[in-house]
Amino acid sequence: MSKPLLGLAGLGVLAALPILATGCAAASVALPAYRVTPGKPDTRVGVQATPEQVVFTVRSASGIGSAEVEQVGGPTPARLLLRLHLAGLEELRFTYPGVEVKVAVASSSPHQVMEAVTVDGTAQPIAPDSPYWMDVRLVAADGGEGTIPLKAGGYVEVSASPHFLESAARRFSLAWIDFYR
Repeated sequence: MSKPLLGLAGLGVLAALPILATGCAAASVALPAYRVTPGKPDTRVGVQATPEQVVFTVRSASGIGSAEVEQVGGPTPARLLLRLHLAGLEELRFTYPGVEVKVAVASSSPHQVMEAVTVDGTAQPIAPDSPYWMDVRLVAADGGEGTIPLKAGGYVEVSASPHFLESAARRFSLAWIDFYR
């Protein structure tokens, strides 16, 4: 005759688990939460949040796409990264209320980054000392420095600008074009 897997004592422990888990959750740090709406069916956007940063991983089969992003809960992150799994980056448009930053990475070495900002309808080129500047890194599949065209597993990593993070904007949009092939 087989014995039950749990006796009455075991049931008491299982009943206490939800209470312990609830108590632990109350003590945990709140994380930012996002709703992402891709512009095309071939676009996938993953979101990974920690107390220090939020990482959006973008995969776009066609190399051209867009997404609307809304922060629906939690605190404003201190750092926001975009990881675009593309072979290169002809253009990225990062738009939030009153501001659009355009980023382009030259496909030939040394892969110069060019950026411009449009604030309330006025466009101008920007340099790394601008509060609108978005840092860009080319990352190879092994995590080292990448080069265009990036191979499978590599990505273009773009950090949100200090101005965006300080603005506490709860919505932004992305539009990207892989480099001309």
